[in-house]
Amino acid sequence: MDQLYSSPKFQSYFENSPQSLILKADPPYFTILAVSNQFLAISGTVREEILHKPLFEVFPDNEHDPSGRQRAMDTWMEVIQTKKRVDIPVYQYEIRDPQTGELETFYWSNANEPVLDEDGNVAYIINTTKNVTEEVRLRQLAEKANMSLEEHQQRINSLLMKAPVGMAFLSRNNYVIQYANEAACAIWNKGRPEQVIGISIFDLLPELRQSDMQDMYDRVMETCQSFTLTEYPVDLERDGTLQTSYFDLYYSPLTDLKNEVTGIMVMANDVSHTLEARKTLRDAEQRLRLAVEAANQGIFDLNLITGELVHNERLNRLLGYPDGLTLVHTDVRKNMHDEDRVKVERAFDDALKTGRFNYEARVNWTDGEQHWIKTLGKVFFDAQGQPVRMLGSTMDITEQVEYECRLDEINSALQQEISKFEIITEFIPQIIWSANTNGSIDYVNKGWAYYTGLPMEAAYASTWQEVVHPDDFDRVQQAWKNSMLSGESYQIEYRLRKHDSEYNWHLERGKPLLDEDGKPVKWFGATMNINDHVELQKQKDNFLAIASHELKTPVTSIKAYAQVLEMMLRNAGDEQKASMVTKMGIQVNRLTTLIADLLDVTKIHTGKMQFNDAFFDFNEMLDEVIDDLQRTTLKHQLVKEYRFNGQIYGDRDRISQVVINLLTNAIKYSPDADRIIVATHTNDNDLELSVQDFGIGISADKKDHVFEQFYRVSGSKQHTFPGLGLGLYISSEIIRREGGRIWVNSEEGEGSVFYFSLPLNKPVA
Repeated sequence: MDQLYSSPKFQSYFENSPQSLILKADPPYFTILAVSNQFLAISGTVREEILHKPLFEVFPDNEHDPSGRQRAMDTWMEVIQTKKRVDIPVYQYEIRDPQTGELETFYWSNANEPVLDEDGNVAYIINTTKNVTEEVRLRQLAEKANMSLEEHQQRINSLLMKAPVGMAFLSRNNYVIQYANEAACAIWNKGRPEQVIGISIFDLLPELRQSDMQDMYDRVMETCQSFTLTEYPVDLERDGTLQTSYFDLYYSPLTDLKNEVTGIMVMANDVSHTLEARKTLRDAEQRLRLAVEAANQGIFDLNLITGELVHNERLNRLLGYPDGLTLVHTDVRKNMHDEDRVKVERAFDDALKTGRFNYEARVNWTDGEQHWIKTLGKVFFDAQGQPVRMLGSTMDITEQVEYECRLDEINSALQQEISKFEIITEFIPQIIWSANTNGSIDYVNKGWAYYTGLPMEAAYASTWQEVVHPDDFDRVQQAWKNSMLSGESYQIEYRLRKHDSEYNWHLERGKPLLDEDGKPVKWFGATMNINDHVELQKQKDNFLAIASHELKTPVTSIKAYAQVLEMMLRNAGDEQKASMVTKMGIQVNRLTTLIADLLDVTKIHTGKMQFNDAFFDFNEMLDEVIDDLQRTTLKHQLVKEYRFNGQIYGDRDRISQVVINLLTNAIKYSPDADRIIVATHTNDNDLELSVQDFGIGISADKKDHVFEQFYRVSGSKQHTFPGLGLGLYISSEIIRREGGRIWVNSEEGEGSVFYFSLPLNKPVA
C-alpha cells in the first residue's frame, strides 16, 4: 500500500486533489506519504521538504503551548481507535513563516478519513485541511466590537439610571412606561424601575388625569416638537394626600428610522426645595430689613470706583442730615466733630488696605445735639486686589458712651473705696480674701504674708494649696467645690502652715455675693487663727474624759446602793421612803446619761468613737426602742408609720442611740401634745426616718444651730427643759460617720420634724 501512495502516478494525481495529506497511521510519527498543492499553498511549504517525514517534525507547534499538536494527535488516535471519520471544526496550530522562520498562529479546520487494511485496521488517514484564520479573526473582531458596544450601552444606561433628573420614555399608545430611571421612580414614589415598566403613566399616577398633563403629551405627539415648562406645579399623592410639588419639565418626541413619532421622552427636575429656599431667602431678607429698622441702624453700600452711595433713610439722621436727602460719599464726614474727622479719614484709608472699616465719632445733628455713632464696614476687592466696594452699617451709641462714662466714674469711686478697704484690712490679724466665680483668688490682705511668710503673689497662684496641711487638703478642696456648686456659704476648720513651718488651726468662713437672679458673682471670706481655742478644746476634752471616767464608777455604785436600799425599804413596808429612793434613782439615771454623753463627745473629738457595723433589721430595732419608750410616757402615743421593711448596714446600738435621742426630745418638747409619729420610707438609694412632734417648735433663725455642741434653744421656756445640748450633736456625728445626713424642719409653735437618712447600699469595708 505504501508503494501505491509513493508511486509517481499517484503523487501526480494527488497534487491536484482537494484533500491535503495522506498520513500513515504509525503513531506517534504520522508520516506524510502524499501532499496536495492546495496544502502546500496554505502551509507555505515545499513538497520535497516534507514528503516521507513525520508530520510533527515538519510542523513542531509552539513548545510553550503545544495544545494544537496535542489536539491533532488526539484526533488521529480517535480515528485509529474508532475507525471512523473525525472532524475538527476549528483549532489553533502554530507554523513557521517561510520568510522569517518565526512561529505564527493560524486557525485550521480539517476532516480525517480512515483507510483500512485487509485486517480491518486503520492503515492510513486522508486529511483535508482548510486555513480558517481570516474567518476566525474576523469573528473575534466582531465579538469584540459587540462586547464594546454592549459595554458602551451599559455605561450610558447606568449614567441615565443614576442621573439626578427624572427621565422616562412613554409609548405613543396609552403612554405606557417603556423606560424610567431611579430619579423618576423617586418622584413617583411607586416602586423600582423594573416594577413600573409596562404600566401606563396615568394608571400609575391616577391623579394626573385631573391635570392637563395628557394634553401636553398629545401636543408633543401631534406637533413632533419639544417644549419646556419651568417651576410647573404638579399634584402627586404623598402618604395618602395630594401634595403640590414644583418641577422644571422637558418633553421631547421619540421617532423611529422613518421619523415617525413612537413615543415621548419626559424629563423632570424637582425644584420644590429651590423655591422653598428662595422663599426662605426672601423671608430672611425681609426679617433683616425689619431687624435693621428695629435696631435703628443706617445701612450703606459705597461704590469705591464711582463714589456712588446707596443708603437707607436712617443713615441721614445718624449723619445729621434731613430725611429724603440723597447723600454722596463726601457728605459723610461734613457734620462730624472737628476732632474726630481726621480719625475717621485715617480709618477709611486703613480699610482700603485691611478690608475692615471701624470707627467711633461724634456727629452734630440738625437739632443742635451731639451724638456718638459707630460704623462697621467690609471692603471688597477685585481680582487685581483693588478695592471696589464697601458695605457697612452705622448705629447711634450715644447712650452706650454715656453709660461707659458713668461706669468709669463709678469704677473710679469704687477704686477709692477699695483703697480704703485695703488700708483697713492691712491692720486686721485675720486673712481676708475674695475670689471670682471660677474659684481663683483675686484679693488677699497682708495678713496672708504676715502669717505664711510668702509673697502676696503666691496667694493668687496655686501656692496657697502648699500651706494647707496634707491631711486636710482634700477635705478643704471638696468643701470649697461643694460651696461653689451650691452657691451656699461654707465654714471649715483646717491647719495652715506658719512662716516658722508650724501648723496652726484656722476657722475659715466664705460667703457668696449674689446677683439679682441669686447666682454667685463673687466670693468673700475670712480665715481666723483658732489654734489657742483648739488647744483649750483639747484640754477641756481631756478633762471631761477624765472626769467622766472618774465619775462613772462612783455613780454606778450609788445606783446599785440605791436599788438595794429601795428593795429593802419596800420589803420593810416603808413605801414613802422607797418612793424617795426611786426618785433618787431617776436622778442618778440622768447623771449616768450625762456622763455617757460627755464621754461620747470626748470620743468624737479625739476620733475614738467605735462603730461595729453589720447588717441588722431596721424595723426590729425601731420596735424595741419605741416599745421601751412607750412604757416611760403615759401621755404620748408613739405612732408607727413604716414604709420600709428590710435590713441596713451600720452600728445597731449607735443608730438606736440616735432614735432614742430624737424620741426623748420629741416627748420632752411637746408637753401639751398627745402623739408622736415615727415614719420610714425610701428615697432613691437612701432610707429616711422622721420623728414628728406637735410641740413648741424651733424658730427659723435657730433651727440650723440645734446640731451644734452644747447648743440649746433659748427662749422663755428654756428653764422648763433641762439638758446640756449634747444629744443632737452626738446624733449628728453618728449619722455623719455612718455616711448619712440629719436635718430638721420646724415652725415655732407648730412642732418639729427631725429626719435622718442612711445609705441602703453602703459598701462593706
